[in-house]
Formats: sequence, structure tokens, C-alpha cells
Amino acid sequence: MRMCKLCRKKPRVDNTGHVFCSDDCFKKFEDGPDDFSHPYIDDYDMLRIAYIDWMQNYEGDLHKSIYFGYPKKSDLLEWLDETMDPYWDYYGLAGSDGIFSEEIFFYIKELLGLQETARDWEVDERKYGKWLRRLEAKK
Repeated sequence: MRMCKLCRKKPRVDNTGHVFCSDDCFKKFEDGPDDFSHPYIDDYDMLRIAYIDWMQNYEGDLHKSIYFGYPKKSDLLEWLDETMDPYWDYYGLAGSDGIFSEEIFFYIKELLGLQETARDWEVDERKYGKWLRRLEAKK
């Protein structure tokens, strides 16, 4: 699943496979199916939110591990494991049990890739300098 080319938000799907560029568009769609009764909807929503949070914050958290000493890289890797733990049954299904199963499988694969990225991550002095300047500007 890709991000919207216009607003860069992570798309959302409904149980019929309709794709929306954001939660806002999903909520505005009047004739959509009732996803709230789907057995995987809560897991899909929770993992999707966790995925978005990780993708937005992991690099900053890794920089914090250098600048502040916390969270440590090992903590981040452990937290990623904890994020994925409840969803391993879906990974075993490999997306074969419907659209939400497919989406959950996608997110787990992406988080596993992020885990590898974080494991191999080393500070880029140029990016680190920009991050420090943004941090100082917020004060």
C-alpha cells in the first residue's frame, strides 16, 4: 500500500477493498460498508495507527538515542517487536483471509523492514545537525 501522491497520507481501505486517501475521506464516504462489524477491523485499525506512528517518528527516536541517550536503539527494536506481537497469526495467513488480513500482513512486513532499517541505522551527521536545529528551534 502506498501513500497518497497528493496529501502523502497513508491510504485506508474498507472491507470491500475501496481505497481512501485518508481517514477523513473514509469518514465522509456515505455509501460505504459497515466495517465496524468485521472481525479484523480493530486489529487493522490498531496496527495501521501504530505503523503510521512508527514511520513518522522512528528517525527522530533514533536521533534521540544519540542526543539524549534514550530511547536506546535496543529499546526501539524491542518496542517494535511488542507492536507486532499480537498480529503474528495474520502474518501466518499471508493476507489470504480478506482485505484486512492482507493489509495487516502488509503492515507487519513493513514493520519488519523498519526493524532492519533501525538495526542497521547509524547517525548521518548532516541529518543529525538538521534534527538538532529543529529541536532547538522548538524551544
